[in-house]
Amino acid sequence: MRSNITKIAGVLLACSAWFSVQDAHAFFEDDEARRHILDLREKKADKTSLIELQSQNDALKQEIADLRGQIEVLTQKTAEMESRQKDFYVDLDDRLRRLEGKPPAARPKPEGEQEALAEGGEPAGKDAPGADRPADLSANMEEADFNVAEERFKAGNYKGAIAVYSRFIQKYPDSHKLGHAYYQLGNAYYLQKDYKNAYRNQAVILKRFPRNPVAPDAMLNMATCQIGMNNVAGAKKTLTDLTRQYPASNAAKRAKSILAQL
Repeated sequence: MRSNITKIAGVLLACSAWFSVQDAHAFFEDDEARRHILDLREKKADKTSLIELQSQNDALKQEIADLRGQIEVLTQKTAEMESRQKDFYVDLDDRLRRLEGKPPAARPKPEGEQEALAEGGEPAGKDAPGADRPADLSANMEEADFNVAEERFKAGNYKGAIAVYSRFIQKYPDSHKLGHAYYQLGNAYYLQKDYKNAYRNQAVILKRFPRNPVAPDAMLNMATCQIGMNNVAGAKKTLTDLTRQYPASNAAKRAKSILAQL
């Protein structure tokens, strides 16, 4: 009897040990499976983060490309406006000279063919403004001084023109050409890309000579200066005011065209 009991106890003990081993094996298998699942989750999270970063990087690249495109368009428009503005200045001066009964001024010579200029902007071998002027203008210093400034402007010597126009304004404060002098002074500053001084001198015309024939064009120039200074909102206001104050002018028509592009 005891022998049978001993055998049964041994069998039960062996079964218990076997089940314990199996439970332990199952436990380790479950733990390994959990680690595998966690690894997969981490890899998936890393992959998702990489995809998001790549997506953000692509979006930034596209924004940069768009901004570069806009800059190129604005640069091209600015260059075109400057070219049209320069042609307009020349044409306006010709019209003013015809109104005064003078022949149109000669166009600037191609680069490399212009007369050599001495230091300070004077033609080489010439003295101060007024020297070697036509005989029919020698008695009219005001006219002669103004013509020196105009000649420099036409020759593309804008720095020299600024000096002579400024001197003319100080020397002849009551001249009938004062409005035109301020106008051309502003143009010379503009072509030097000094938009602040260009705007300031054009604004003088609107304040002191609002009925001068160049007033609408001066207002148009003020708007282009504001565009050059990246003040697009101010330029829109100036162009809108121009169309209201001088609706029949050619400058107003150009203002409408520019407004449509801004």
